[in-house]
Amino acid sequence: MPLKNFEIRTDFADEWILNHQEDDSFTHHIMQKEGIDLHFIQILKEENSLHKQKGIYVTLAYEKMDDREARLKIASTLQFCIRELLEKMEVTPHKFLVVGLGNRMVASDALGPLVANEIMVTAHFYKDGSFDMKGTQEVAAIVPGVMGQTGIESGEIVKSIVDTYGPELVIVVDALATGSTARINRVIQLNSVGIIPGSGVGNHRMKLDEETLGVPVLSLGVATVISVAAIVKECVPQLDFEQLQEAHPFFHLVVTPKSIDVEMKQLCEILALALNRFLHPDFDKL
Repeated sequence: MPLKNFEIRTDFADEWILNHQEDDSFTHHIMQKEGIDLHFIQILKEENSLHKQKGIYVTLAYEKMDDREARLKIASTLQFCIRELLEKMEVTPHKFLVVGLGNRMVASDALGPLVANEIMVTAHFYKDGSFDMKGTQEVAAIVPGVMGQTGIESGEIVKSIVDTYGPELVIVVDALATGSTARINRVIQLNSVGIIPGSGVGNHRMKLDEETLGVPVLSLGVATVISVAAIVKECVPQLDFEQLQEAHPFFHLVVTPKSIDVEMKQLCEILALALNRFLHPDFDKL
C-alpha cells in the first residue's frame, strides 16, 4: 500500500473533526465540567464526512490522573456523561451486562478485563427474586477473552450470554487507539453505536452493537495505544511518506508508553468507580 494513502488509525470521533470542516452531517458541542473538556458529537447521517457510524460520541479530555482527587473528578464527570448519553439514547435500563473486552495478559489491552473485575455484580442475588439489595440494580459482568485465547469470536460469546441473560443494556469496555501522543491514557470516549473489537489496531472482529446483540449498547474506551505512523506524522507533519518506503512495515505497529502498568491501574479505578456509581446510584457504600 502506498504510504501517501496510509490512514492514521484513531477510534476517536473528535480527532476526525480536527481535519474536517463542519457540515450538516454532524454537530459538535464543547463544554467544560470540573476543568475537564467534554466534546459532544452527534453524527446525523449514515453518509457523513467523518466516515463514522451514525450516533452519539462523547469524549472527556483531562491532563492528569496521578492523584486521588483528580481521579475522583474524572470519575464524577464520566458518570455524568454516561447519564447524559443514555438520556440522548432514550433508554432507561435496570438490567445490565458489562463486557470487559481485551487481553488481560497484555498491559495496553487489559483495560476491559481489569474494569470488569471491579464491577459490583448483583445478578446472582436477583436471580430468584428472594434478595433485596437496597440501592442496587441488576448487573452481570463477563470477560470473553480474545480469539487467540479461546478460539471463539468475542462477539459470539457475548451474543450467547445476551440471549440467555436478557440485559436491557450492554456496556462494553475496551482499549482504543489514538492519533496523538498527548492523548494516550488522557482521553475517554463513550458512544451509542457499539464497537468492533480490535479495530484500532487493524484486527477487525465481529461488531458489538444493537443490530448484532438485539439490545442497546454503550461503548466505553480509553486511548492506550498509538501507531508508529501517527507518531511519525505528528513529529514531522511535512514529511513525504513516499520517501519512507523501507520503513513502511513498521508503520503498522502500535506502541504504548512505558508507564502503562501504573496508569492502567489508575484508569481502571476511574472507570470502575464511575460505572459502579452509575449502576448502583443509591448504594451508600460506593
